[in-house]
Amino acid sequence: MAKQNVYARIGPIAVLFGSIILTGGLGFKILEGWNWEESLYMAVITVTTVGFSEVHPLSVQGKLFTAFLIIASVGIITYSFPIVIRHLFEGELRGILKAKKMKKHIRSLTGHYVVCGYGAIGRQICSELKREDHEIVVVENDPETVALAESAGFNTVEGDACSNESLIESGVENAFGLVVATNEDATNLLVVLTAKGLKPGLHIVARANRQEVTGKLLRAGADKVLFPQAIAGSRMAQLLTRPGICEFMDIVFHNSQLELTLESLAVNTGSRVENLTVKKAAIREKCGVTVIGLTGPDGSVTSTITPETILATGHTAILLGTKTQLENARELFKVG
Repeated sequence: MAKQNVYARIGPIAVLFGSIILTGGLGFKILEGWNWEESLYMAVITVTTVGFSEVHPLSVQGKLFTAFLIIASVGIITYSFPIVIRHLFEGELRGILKAKKMKKHIRSLTGHYVVCGYGAIGRQICSELKREDHEIVVVENDPETVALAESAGFNTVEGDACSNESLIESGVENAFGLVVATNEDATNLLVVLTAKGLKPGLHIVARANRQEVTGKLLRAGADKVLFPQAIAGSRMAQLLTRPGICEFMDIVFHNSQLELTLESLAVNTGSRVENLTVKKAAIREKCGVTVIGLTGPDGSVTSTITPETILATGHTAILLGTKTQLENARELFKVG
């Protein structure tokens, strides 16, 4: 779009210059009887005001026409020069300053998410993270796709996500998590390996474009691997067999008025809720959230929560509530 805008402004100027040179050449040919080569040469040195001598001595009509040509060309140059300079240099300077500002902002980020690949799935991931007010840095090697991500308001790094340089520029060493969502399994594997090498404890969610690659991505260091086709198939089957439940879940999690979401909070040693029952912790009374499940250190899941369920050390509570309620719950679960 930017290139089209430049061409729309500068293109007519180029046509105008070409037209006045052709007009000048035609005028000299008619008035002075010169050949096309001499006429066009005279028109060029007149329009550009380089100060060369005439090809041949001019007649009175030729001198008057030359004066008209000089005045017209000076007027065109006076009009055109600021436009050309503005589009060729101001735009570039603005782009450089914008890029420097974005790099500085990315360097200041902590606890953000890095999304590698801004295709259809990457865009959806960014949209969901943005909806929850998370800071995002997109790493993408296609300039047009980078421009698309920037127009959507995301921080971007244009480069190969497999390279140390691009991931370091994205602030991966200070990031909370990384999503690998490119269309190539080989690329996804290499990104996971590179990211784990830069930050071994980084939480990584990776996309598998083929189901047989899932295990390789896990062995490479991904914490979770998703196969989009399987998820889409499962979702479509549920819409057929349990449409009411699916519609209810969509309303709960995607209705902007309800703003309900899920959060997992660990019960750590020293937490205010450590080893208390749900009733004694009074989580619902204090924060308004609902405890809907517990996961244990061994991977066990408790889905039936009663007032006497104990929030044991090392377990993780699954909570349902609004953003504000969950913020209050985080304070409650803090150590100290």
